Amino acid sequence: MTASVVLNPSNDDRRARQRSRTAPSRLQAAACGLGLALGVCGAAVAIPLVQSGVAAFQTERVLVAWSENDHLPPGHLWDQLLQRADQAVAGYPAASGEYLDRLGRAHLWGAIIYPEDATHWQQAAASFRASVTVRPDWPWSWLRLAHAKLQGSELDDEFDHALRQAFLLGSGRLELNQDLARMGFSVWRELTIEQRALVLQAAERVVARSENHAKAMQQVAQAAGIGSALCWAVDSSIKTRHHICKEDG
Repeated sequence: MTASVVLNPSNDDRRARQRSRTAPSRLQAAACGLGLALGVCGAAVAIPLVQSGVAAFQTERVLVAWSENDHLPPGHLWDQLLQRADQAVAGYPAASGEYLDRLGRAHLWGAIIYPEDATHWQQAAASFRASVTVRPDWPWSWLRLAHAKLQGSELDDEFDHALRQAFLLGSGRLELNQDLARMGFSVWRELTIEQRALVLQAAERVVARSENHAKAMQQVAQAAGIGSALCWAVDSSIKTRHHICKEDG
């Protein structure tokens, strides 16, 4: 009898074991459902993020290749580039200063390819404006904003602020100071006295770097008709060391 009880569980025992098996299975089902939901949500975020990253990578490669080419790209390729740049910005879950800057650079190419359409400069400026809002410490975006404003004939307070921010944040960046100085020299007569002083300081940073850079910058200034202004701004020790301004000052 005892053996019968042990080997043949009662109905209560069976129900207890069934409940013990059912409870974990329900928990497992709930956990699986939660995991599936999280997986779907994760995929919903991850897929656009990956697509955005791929689009950004492709855009950057094209921008670099075009910058190294002497020929203007055809309009249909620019259309494709702009779509990629837009896709990168739209697919990223938050505003990206890097992606917005890249979109602005794509618009700059549109302005070069279609010079009759001034809206490209405005669209470029809008992208750079959004970029510096997210990434205010990146000097290149400030300089590009100033450039877009300049090309759009908008030498206003925003242009002045962008120029100053590029100068302040880009003190140790040789190429940035070269571009800032060249840009300033090209529109010298349209700049204020304070802006001219800032441009000359950027040029002096370049001149101080090496003799080759000094002579190249002097040539740019002379071509713009302001070689004397540059020579008066550069410290005499730098002029002597790098053998420039022997005739201009």
